[in-house]
Amino acid sequence: MKFKYLGCLMIMILGTLFVAAQEQFDIDSLIEDVSIDRQQDAFSNYSYKMEFIRYKKTFYGKDKLVKRFDVVLPSTMPKNRRYQHRLLLVYDSSQNLTQLDIVNSRKQIIKDLEDVENEQQNINDQNNTKPNTGGYLTLRATTNISNRFTLGVNILELLKGADFKNYKELKVNGRDTISLDFQPPADKVYNGDLFYLGRIEGVVLIDKIDKRVVEVEAFPLGKLEEYRNQTPEQREEFRAFHYLQTRVPEGFWFPKSVSLNFMKSPKDFDNVEVKVQFTFSDYKQFVVSVDNYRVQSSNETENKPENEPEN
Repeated sequence: MKFKYLGCLMIMILGTLFVAAQEQFDIDSLIEDVSIDRQQDAFSNYSYKMEFIRYKKTFYGKDKLVKRFDVVLPSTMPKNRRYQHRLLLVYDSSQNLTQLDIVNSRKQIIKDLEDVENEQQNINDQNNTKPNTGGYLTLRATTNISNRFTLGVNILELLKGADFKNYKELKVNGRDTISLDFQPPADKVYNGDLFYLGRIEGVVLIDKIDKRVVEVEAFPLGKLEEYRNQTPEQREEFRAFHYLQTRVPEGFWFPKSVSLNFMKSPKDFDNVEVKVQFTFSDYKQFVVSVDNYRVQSSNETENKPENEPEN
């Protein structure tokens, strides 16, 4: 009887281990699937608007910078290299835009679009190889803080580097969605403008059908359980990273808002007391050419952008 009991116990233990291993295998396969570029350079068919806001701590309190851009892409997107979207500055809280600024910036955009549309693709040029982003827009923002000049956003790097657990299925806005907790491995080191990825933990939501990241919400390491069940307002105040996507009618997933906020816990982030936020809107499918761009609204301008999305 004793041996029979031990045998049943061993079967139960082995069964539990198998289920755990199977769940981990499924999560790994899911993350690999979500990391594939399923959108096939979809951004090349869309224009959109972007607002950038930066808060940084100063001796007198907080300094706020606001910039708004219209983003224009060429009708022929370079397939073999990184392409920085052309940003047309339409508002800047730090300066007054003149009519000359408007004229010069429009001329420069036209020239840039002409150059890109006429560019010969060189498949042998390894120096221009386009990096894999998984089909997610990457971002870089200047902080104007001496010990941390730029901050980056790269969802693929987060997916590739994190450990995932706590698989759940739920409905979000009527769609089947998967929820996973994530945290960085203890031995993973992030440097440069993605340094903060090694210092946050949180939850990622994935659209089950489209296999796209819907949302990422993260807090300083060790704080996820503290804020998990708080109100949305409380979580927004204390989260360090947030990435939210929207599904356009054609079925692609594009960013809706992205934010990094280290002002609530600067000691966790090299004393970088800064908050940056990107908001995206008015995604419109189009086929742009230099000719029809020339006649776009006369109040569009561009300054050399300090915050450039890449695809």
